[in-house]
Amino acid sequence: MKAIKLPRLPDWLTPIALFGVVILAYGIYIPWMGMYGDDWIFLLNQKVFGPLGFIPFFASDRPFSGWILVLTSFLARDNTWVYQVLGVLLRGLDVVALWWLLKVIWPRHSRQALWAALLFAVYPGFVQQFIPMEFSIHFFVLGAFLVSLGLMVQAVRSPQRALPRMTLAVLCAAGMFSIEYFVGLELLRPVILWLVLSGETPDLKKRFVRLLKYWLPFLVVLAAFFIWRVFIFKFHFYQPALLQNFIATPWETLLHLGARILADSYKTALLAWLQIFNMQMGLHTLLLFLPVVVAGLVVACFIILKLPEGKIAAEDAKFSARWKWIWPAGLVCLVSFFVAGIPIDIPGVPLEVYFPWDRAVLPFMLGACLFLVVLLEFIPPRIGRFALAVLLSLSLGYSMKNARSYINDVSLQRDLIWQMVWRAPQIKPGTLLLFENLNLDHLYDNDFSPIVNWTYAPGLAANPIPYRLFDLNKEQQSLDTFLDTFTTPDIPFTDTYDTFTFVGSSANMVLFSYDSPGCLLVLGPQNDYLPHDIPREAAIQRLTNPDLLLPNASPAVHPPLYLAKEPAHTWCYYYEKADLARQQKDWAQVVTLWKEAAGKSYSPVTSNEFAPFIEAFVQLNNWDMARQLSLQAKDITQNFTRKGTVDQFCLMWDELAQRLPVNVQNPQALGKIKQELGCQIQ
Repeated sequence: MKAIKLPRLPDWLTPIALFGVVILAYGIYIPWMGMYGDDWIFLLNQKVFGPLGFIPFFASDRPFSGWILVLTSFLARDNTWVYQVLGVLLRGLDVVALWWLLKVIWPRHSRQALWAALLFAVYPGFVQQFIPMEFSIHFFVLGAFLVSLGLMVQAVRSPQRALPRMTLAVLCAAGMFSIEYFVGLELLRPVILWLVLSGETPDLKKRFVRLLKYWLPFLVVLAAFFIWRVFIFKFHFYQPALLQNFIATPWETLLHLGARILADSYKTALLAWLQIFNMQMGLHTLLLFLPVVVAGLVVACFIILKLPEGKIAAEDAKFSARWKWIWPAGLVCLVSFFVAGIPIDIPGVPLEVYFPWDRAVLPFMLGACLFLVVLLEFIPPRIGRFALAVLLSLSLGYSMKNARSYINDVSLQRDLIWQMVWRAPQIKPGTLLLFENLNLDHLYDNDFSPIVNWTYAPGLAANPIPYRLFDLNKEQQSLDTFLDTFTTPDIPFTDTYDTFTFVGSSANMVLFSYDSPGCLLVLGPQNDYLPHDIPREAAIQRLTNPDLLLPNASPAVHPPLYLAKEPAHTWCYYYEKADLARQQKDWAQVVTLWKEAAGKSYSPVTSNEFAPFIEAFVQLNNWDMARQLSLQAKDITQNFTRKGTVDQFCLMWDELAQRLPVNVQNPQALGKIKQELGCQIQ
């Protein structure tokens, strides 16, 4: 009995199949996604100033980038899922553009073009796909660059239609004015032109003349960009550290640059792929990982085997035939690794394959994916098929793990902002919100400030913004200067972030700590005993004023967008409400909240969270209950403020005893509690 052989699929299904892989890698997670990174400041800018507000927003940094977000924001408004869809769409279009470009350059090697495009679709070195507003600019310009290369090659091959294609190609190349990430790849043009012309113009002199003829318009655009960026617009955010160092120490700078090129090439071409083999994960993640990998393997095999571009021609069995593609493709890879990093090497931007510095790998993606296909060509094609299918399936699994971290971050965002609302129904405008740590994976202080302003100032329509948030533990070039502002009483403070301005002073600030799964803590004189990650935070804590957190919401506040759904009232709800009641010295309400939480089997996660309840019971002269809670806190003291000890809890009792009114002081009961805690009795 003969085996049934399924027919190959038609050519036009290849772009659809490539889009399908992109959707499988990123699109299926959109319903659970939120917004992250700089997308929050973009959303607030759009809310306050409208879509046209992106023009001044980017004026100081990338003045030609704003129009891209103007177009997308008119379409999406504040529908975050639309931005996620647009992000996946742009990624898919770039994948198809790369597949088309490689087919145009090497028409007889469509299999290699398909393989490179598939790898480009799931490339694991870039993990910020789910930050769509920010990176829509990058993928738009990258797609325009790939199309520009393809149109240029078509113009060379079809001189009778060269003018319209070259015109459009030059216009697409001008996308570098929007964002400079891919400007180094422009130096691939003469290499690609030389390879294309080698088959049409054997004479070296004539080939060189034709190369200059076709390259000249793009060279003019590149030179115009260089003059504009360096001498007219200049450097506003990042400084040209590489050029400055070269003038001071040329040989050392060149050696450092060479080492960086090698390191960046290794990270983007090898390390990025090696991380997909990391199988360290929790059971729940593993249960999701396995079916994704299996489904990915099935899809990958189907595409590789059944698409026309995936077929193995008879001549592919001979390495000599494959070598005709390997050496020119390898040359393109080699050159791309040298030139891709130019826009990040000059200002010294770090490159890593993890958040947030994975953004620097974007110009390396083309070379990294093509390089892997080159490596696969050194093994027999049928084995290469299997290796490619495994790489694709594991990359899809890695994408799932990455997506899950973003989905989890949505819960943390909602958890944090609602804990703030529960603890502070309103915050006095002009307040600096300082965080000892901001435990969010894909959000920094610049990114959470928009959420706070959107929540507490829903009618915000102009500058200045009423709130500014800072994470004291984030790495800053001038941390000491930054902390000086907040350790000196009543120092005016003005901060400008793109189109937003904040005006405040060190007299109006509140210090928080958030370390999930623990609750949001307000740090002030009432808990001066807590340890700190930065020693000078103790001085900041003594200057903060929790009374800026107002107990009554007027006007009503509400978290934005998908964060607006209030979480279930579990332990942290009762803790935040109790801490607010402690601020108002409503001790009976604190005790009531403890009893309600205990009745629902909710209990503190860290020892810190016992503090308001212990104080309430003492203030109400219930020393026995305070003793019971203190002993319970001792049992979980290993979780105390991340690195706390029993000694810290003893200090809490010392400070509490000093605040007690005379009518509730009980030295005997206090001594007994401290003795049972193991405190040193003086």
